[in-house]
Amino acid sequence: MEDEKTKDPGLTNAPRGIDRGDFVRLLSQHFGDGLVYMADEADRLLLETAIDVGLISPDGHVTAAGYRLWRRAAPD
Repeated sequence: MEDEKTKDPGLTNAPRGIDRGDFVRLLSQHFGDGLVYMADEADRLLLETAIDVGLISPDGHVTAAGYRLWRRAAPD
């Protein structure tokens, strides 16, 4: 059973066509300051959705939930 700290926050609310891998790719575009930098303007909808589901803050920083998702997806 997943608890609040281990489940993917809000990903069930993500629009069709956007999946966990898309979010992980976007989250991997963050730097040491925690800001996410878009590699392409085409990621704008993905960024807005990540903000909506709580993976990125409205000011563009990776949230705690975003870091958890990104770390779980990172290779060992």
